[in-house]
Amino acid sequence: MRDFERRQHIVEHNPWWRHPTRWESLDEDLRAARLNALSHYAPRPLEGIAPSGLFLLVGPRRSGKSVAIKRRIAQLIAEGVDPRAISFCPCEMLTIQDLRRIVRLTDDLTPGVDAEGRYWFFDEITYVRQWAIALKQLRDGTILRDGCVVATGSSAADLRSARGDLGGREGVAGGIRVLFPMGFRPFLRELYPALAEDLPWQSLALVDIQSEAAARYLQPLGPFIDELVLAWERYLTVGGFPSAVADIAGGQVDVSASTARSLWNILVGDALRVGKMSDRDVKALLTRLVDGLCSPLSVAGIAGELAIGTRNTVADRIDRICAALYGWRAAVSHDGIYRVAGGQDKLYFIDPLIARLPSVLDRRSTPPDETQLSEQQLGNALLRTIASFNTEAILDESAILVRRNPRSGAEIDFTGDLLPTPIESKYTSRGWKRERAALDEHYKTGIIATRDILDTTSDIWAIPAALLAWMINDN
Repeated sequence: MRDFERRQHIVEHNPWWRHPTRWESLDEDLRAARLNALSHYAPRPLEGIAPSGLFLLVGPRRSGKSVAIKRRIAQLIAEGVDPRAISFCPCEMLTIQDLRRIVRLTDDLTPGVDAEGRYWFFDEITYVRQWAIALKQLRDGTILRDGCVVATGSSAADLRSARGDLGGREGVAGGIRVLFPMGFRPFLRELYPALAEDLPWQSLALVDIQSEAAARYLQPLGPFIDELVLAWERYLTVGGFPSAVADIAGGQVDVSASTARSLWNILVGDALRVGKMSDRDVKALLTRLVDGLCSPLSVAGIAGELAIGTRNTVADRIDRICAALYGWRAAVSHDGIYRVAGGQDKLYFIDPLIARLPSVLDRRSTPPDETQLSEQQLGNALLRTIASFNTEAILDESAILVRRNPRSGAEIDFTGDLLPTPIESKYTSRGWKRERAALDEHYKTGIIATRDILDTTSDIWAIPAALLAWMINDN
């Protein structure tokens, strides 16, 4: 890219420099957000950013990071920030040299703006090779040193390496921000607003989910359980990607083929289509991972069964799914504290729609089981809650552990240092007490996440998964 092309790139993507009052009505991202049939969902992961801070906003593609940036830009202008002090740069097609020159050219195009008052937004910067090194150098030696820098990305692997390169450059207020697909609470507000209004708005900290306060919280909610279950099962079908929820809010029965295909193309392009894997092999791998959802992950077994490459090939593709933040692992532990090296972890997708993609795009494929999806989404609710106070948990496969008895294979689904109460997912409407043996043996306390049973009368509680997800999440 030559300098005149870089200047064109800058000017095209910063319309508020020329039209500070009209650009919002013309911006494609904001226009799509206004027209997508969502009435309430407007996450604000960039609240509180300020000059001298360096912020990394991470999340899977299609979770709404670009829209979040544009909304923050509109808010800054409304608060009186000089529009020329705000710079937005999409990075998908840029090189490290482009990035360096664009900073210099932006300064040239906006003379008279103080470096201390500038806001720099680099969208999907993880597409730039060696982006962390470039950002470190720009932060150390250019006008980026004093301004507010926000970089978004969709790669957990790059984020891991960037922590070392960018250490000490975040400023007092800087750090990692996370934007996942829509959680159960905002999903309920969008599609079941009357039910959401009847439920308590406060959420409980994880340390309090099995306490007297929790018992008081749950006691009046029995009459709402049946409605909550139906809403939860809808969530297990639709998921939380804004475009998918917008399809349903717009009156469709299921997620549109275009939404599913768009997500499929991103998943394949970002994570799976590498080397010589064909479309058939990609679909076979994802289908096999969906079939094994919530079961111990046997990488060697998958490689042998599908004949799509060596164990290392399959392991690499699974690593790529997790690196692109479309999935995460719950590591195996025998004691609920330490991870077992080489153990068969569990793989969860970050959203139900990813697990449903093979069956949405090919009706001959079997959709994932509702019981498995409930366990997955409860795990996601726990992960996003943990990430709200420990953002680096999304990079740690030991943030949530599955405790497995090495002799019997019996499991407790969700344990670990960051999860004060052990939780077992059993999506059942009867006989839940038969499922408490492992909790009894190891903890004498805990929660079984059922379909529709609420019972807090003993040391081990039964709480419907939907109610538990509502109780712990407020985003």
